[in-house]
Amino acid sequence: DLKSPRDWFSFYVDNFDQTKVVVQTDRGLYEGRPSEEQLKLREVYKVWDIDRAPKKAAEGVLNWTSLGAEQRGLEGLVGSALQFRHALLGGNLHLLKWECAKVSGSAELLTTVSKNMHSVQFCIDELYKVPAQGSGLALGVAGGDELLLLSMSLPLRWLDQRTKLDPRVYATDASLEGAGACVSYELSPLGEAKCHMLACSPEEELDGRAADAFLAVEHFGGMGGLKKALDLLGIAPMGVIFIDINAVSRKLSKFHCAFSNTLPDVTKITKKDVLQWRRWFPRVTTVINAGGWPGVSHSRLNAARGGAGVSTGSGGGDCGAQSSELLDYMLQIAEWLRAAPGLTETVPWKVVEMYENVVMDWPDLRVVQSKIGAEPFWWDSSQLMRCRRPRLLWLKGLELVKGADLTVEAVSSTVETDSGTEVERKKRVRVVSQLPPLSWFLEPGSRKLVDDGKPFASFMRPIKRQTPPEAPAGLSEASEGALRRWRGDNFRLPPYQFEETNLVKDANGVRRLKAVEQIRMLGYNSNHFAGFKPKLSEDEAGHFAGNSFPVITVARCLAGLIVDELAVDGQDITACLWGTWNALEERALRAQGQSWSAQFGPLSGGLAMVSTLREAMWGKRPPGLPVAADPSRKLSNEEFLLLGYCRIAEARGTDVRLDTGMPFAPHQVARSSVDPASWRWKVVMSYAWKETQHINVLETVAVLDLLRKLGRESQNFRRMALIDNQAALGVIAKGRSSSRAMMAPLRRISALLVAGNVRLVLGWVRTDWNPADGPSRWVKKRVKKTNYLDALASVYVEHLWEEGEPKCWAGDTLSGLGHFFPASKPCLNGSWRLHAAWGRAELPARAMPFTALIVYACAQLAFQWGWADTAVLLCLGFHRFPRSGELFSARVADFQFGPDCKGVRALPLTKSGQRVGAKESVVIEDPWIGLLTRQYCRDLQPGDLLTKVSPGVQRVRLAQLLEKLKIVGDFRWYSLRRGGATHLFRITNNMALVCQIGRWGNVKTARIYLTDGLAQLTELNLSGAVKQKLLELALQARPDFQNL
Repeated sequence: DLKSPRDWFSFYVDNFDQTKVVVQTDRGLYEGRPSEEQLKLREVYKVWDIDRAPKKAAEGVLNWTSLGAEQRGLEGLVGSALQFRHALLGGNLHLLKWECAKVSGSAELLTTVSKNMHSVQFCIDELYKVPAQGSGLALGVAGGDELLLLSMSLPLRWLDQRTKLDPRVYATDASLEGAGACVSYELSPLGEAKCHMLACSPEEELDGRAADAFLAVEHFGGMGGLKKALDLLGIAPMGVIFIDINAVSRKLSKFHCAFSNTLPDVTKITKKDVLQWRRWFPRVTTVINAGGWPGVSHSRLNAARGGAGVSTGSGGGDCGAQSSELLDYMLQIAEWLRAAPGLTETVPWKVVEMYENVVMDWPDLRVVQSKIGAEPFWWDSSQLMRCRRPRLLWLKGLELVKGADLTVEAVSSTVETDSGTEVERKKRVRVVSQLPPLSWFLEPGSRKLVDDGKPFASFMRPIKRQTPPEAPAGLSEASEGALRRWRGDNFRLPPYQFEETNLVKDANGVRRLKAVEQIRMLGYNSNHFAGFKPKLSEDEAGHFAGNSFPVITVARCLAGLIVDELAVDGQDITACLWGTWNALEERALRAQGQSWSAQFGPLSGGLAMVSTLREAMWGKRPPGLPVAADPSRKLSNEEFLLLGYCRIAEARGTDVRLDTGMPFAPHQVARSSVDPASWRWKVVMSYAWKETQHINVLETVAVLDLLRKLGRESQNFRRMALIDNQAALGVIAKGRSSSRAMMAPLRRISALLVAGNVRLVLGWVRTDWNPADGPSRWVKKRVKKTNYLDALASVYVEHLWEEGEPKCWAGDTLSGLGHFFPASKPCLNGSWRLHAAWGRAELPARAMPFTALIVYACAQLAFQWGWADTAVLLCLGFHRFPRSGELFSARVADFQFGPDCKGVRALPLTKSGQRVGAKESVVIEDPWIGLLTRQYCRDLQPGDLLTKVSPGVQRVRLAQLLEKLKIVGDFRWYSLRRGGATHLFRITNNMALVCQIGRWGNVKTARIYLTDGLAQLTELNLSGAVKQKLLELALQARPDFQNL
C-alpha cells in the first residue's frame, strides 16, 4: 500500500475517470463519475450480455474495495487487496491446467484487466475476443498464452512502486547525424533549492508541491504581466486563469505557464465557470482578480477619445462592448468569486481586486470610481522605472504596504463640470528609491543619445502607416529632426517618441528603443519571447510592450500579499524587486548562447535559485526532508528530487507532464519542460548512425541504446530519462504505436524493461534545454574538425620532410595528437600514411647492437677510470636488456638477491606495464652479474639510484669510452637492449624466451629487432689490434668471458 500524507483525498476507481462533487470533506466535495467514453463502453457490454459489477459504485463511501482496488479515504491508502492478488493469480494458473477449461467469473474483469495491461507494454488481443463468444467462454491456445503472460506479469505490477530510485537522471537526443546521451552526476544549486522547496513546503501543502495557496485571475492579460509580478514577489500560484481575446497572448501565457487556463472572452464567462474554478482549486485561500481594461477611450494622448461610454472595438475583448461595460464584467466576476465558497460548500477564500488603467479625465474617472467603489492610487512609474508609465491603480481587499521607499498623499482638486463644481480625489503615490542603471536595460554597446537623466517616454504600440494619423500627439511641439525621423519610420509612433531624449545610439547609429529593451524597463526579462513560436516581429513585440502595464509598479502594489507593514519597516521594497529582476536577467543571459560545457558541464556554475522578496523578508527555508514522504530520512537529495518527479507522473503512462513545484491544470493535459539545470551533466554516449531513418524512430532508438548500456548495470530501478521528442516520449510511455517502424525498437525497449524490472519515468525537455542535444550533433562537428586537423598535420609532416628534420618528430606529433585528443585518433589517416611513406623511403637510423666483447671491455675501462656506476649499468643492461629509461631509473630498493647471488629486479610502471595495468619484474639469473650488482649496492641507501650522474653525463661517458677504444658506429645506451636480445637469441635460438625477458608483447616487433641486429653484426668490422685490446679488457673484467 502507498501511504499518502494528505488528509484529503481524490481517487481513480476503475471506470470512473472524471470528478464530480458528492462527498463532503473539510477540503471540498469529491466523487467519481463515468466519462462519455466509459458510458459508450458499457453499451458494448450490454450487447455482449455482460453485467456491471454491483460493487463498482464508490459514491458516498470512504472505504471501498472492488476488483482489486482498495481505498480507505480517511487514512489516505490506495492499493490492491492482497486477497484479490492471490485469488486472481491462483485462479488463472488453475485455469491454465486444463485444455478445455471454461472461463468463469466476471467477463468484464478480463477486458478491464487486459485494457490496463497496455501500460506495461502488453497487447491482450485474444482475451478481448473471449466475451464475444457467448456465455460458454472457451479459452483457446492463444488466449491461454496471453493469460499466462498476464499472470506472470502481475507481480511486476504489484512490485512496481517498491523498486529502488536511481539518483541519476538521463537525457537522450537524436539528430540525423548521430545520437547522444548524458547522465547527471550531482545536483546544481538550482536542484538543491528545488529539493529544499519540496521538502519544506508549508503544512497546508502536504502533497509536497511548492505552490502557494493563490489563484490569479488575469483579465486582458497581454504579455502575462500579473504572473510576472507574482514571480518577482516569489509567489507560485496554484492556478492561473488567463483571459484575452488575442490567440497569441493566450499561447504566450501557456508558453510561460503550462498550467494556465486560458479563456478568449471576458464577456462570455458565466457564474458556472467561476464556481468551477473554486472546485478546481479547493485549497486556494486567496484569489487575485486583476487586470487593466482597454484605456484607449480614456487616454489623454488620444485626441479622438470618446470616454467611458465609447465602444472599444476589437481591442477590448468584444467588438461591441463599451469600456465601462468591460469593467462591469470584471466586477461581476469579482462578486462571483466572493460568493463561490458558499455556493460550492468549500472553505472561504480572500478576494483581492486590482484594476489598472491610464490617467483619465474627471468625467471618466467619476464613472469608473463609482463602479469600483474605491479611490484610485495615482502612480508615477518613472519613480520606479527608467520610463514614464503613469497609471491609476484601484486596490481592494489588500492594504498598500509602504516601507521605506513609498509614501501616500491624499490629493483633491475642484473640477468644473456641466452639473457644477465637483471635487476630484486621488491618492498620489510617491516612491523614493535608487533606480537601476540604464546599462541593465539597453543592449550592449548602446547608450542614451541625450543623457539628461530623464526617463524615456511612455511606450506606445507601433503601427506602420502609409499616411500620418489624424491629430497625432505632440505634433505641434515636435522638432524638425523628430518629424524627419517620424516620417522615415512610417509614422509608427507619435512624433514625440522620436525626440533625441527618447532615442538610443549604438555602433549602427541613432535608433529608437528595441522591444526587448522596452520590456526590460517594464519588468520583464530578456527571454520573455525567446523560443516562443510563432516568432514575433519587432513591431509585434513592440505591440505587446506598448499594451502592457508596468510589472514593477504592479508588483510593488501587491507586495502586501506576502509581507505586512511591520515586516518591511525600513526596507526598500522597490530596490529588492529590481534585485530579483536582475538575478533573473543574469540567469536568462547565462542560459542563452553558451556552449554545452558552459551550461551543463563540470565547470558550470548551475543556475541558482533566485532570491525573491519573499525570501528577502522571511529568510530562506531550512533544508530537510519531509517526514511524510521519507520518515526514516534515508533518501539523498538526488533521490528525493527524483521521487518528487515520480509522484507527479501521469497515471495513464509513465511520463512526467509537469516540473516539480508547478501546479496542475485540472481540466487540461498540460506538459511543461523539465528544467535540466537542476543537475550537472556529463556525456556517456555520442555516436554516429550507421543508417538514417525518420527522426521519431531515431529518437526511440537513442533511448533503446541507452537502456542497453544501462542493462549491464544493476537492475530493479526506477530511472528518469529526458526526451525532447514528444512523439517518441508518448509511444515509449504507452508501450505501443500504430507505426510499424516504431514498434521494432519499442519491443526491444519493453523486453529490456521487463527483463531488468526497470520502470522508466519519462520527462519532456525543450530542445534548446536538452543536455544531450549537443552530443548528438558532435559527430558532424568532430568529422569537420578532425578532417581539418588531418590536413594541417599532413602539411606539417611534408614540411618536416622538405626541411630534412628527423622522422621521429612527425611520429611524436601524431602520437601526441591521438593521446591528448582521443577523438582525432581514428581520423588522422592522411598524415599517418605520409609518415609510413617516409619510413619506406628513408631507412630508420636505429642504434647498432653491442656485442658481449664491446660491453665487457667498456665496463672494464669505465671501472679503471673510476666510473663504477657506468660499469655496473653496462653489465646489467646487456644481461637483461631493459629500456634506457628503466636502466637509469633503477634504485637499490628495486633489487632482491638470494644466497646464490641470483636475484629479481622490480620495475616501475613501464611502457608495457601501463598497457596491462600491472608492475613488471626481471630475473637476474647470472650469478656473476648478481654478485657485481650486490657488491656495488652494499654501500648505498635503498632510495639511491644506481647511476651517480644524470643520463646526459652517462651518454657522454659512453661516447668517450668508445672513442678511447677506437670503436666507430652509431652506438648508444639503447644498443644494450638490442645487443643483449640479439646475443641471447644467438646462443639459445628461443624467440619466446627473448620476448619474455625483453617484455615484447608482439613477436613480430621482437623479430624486427633481432633480424636487423644480426644484419648489422656482419657490418661490424674491427681491426685485429682493436679486437685484441677489447679481449684483454674483457678478460680482466670477467675471467670466464670466453665461456659466455
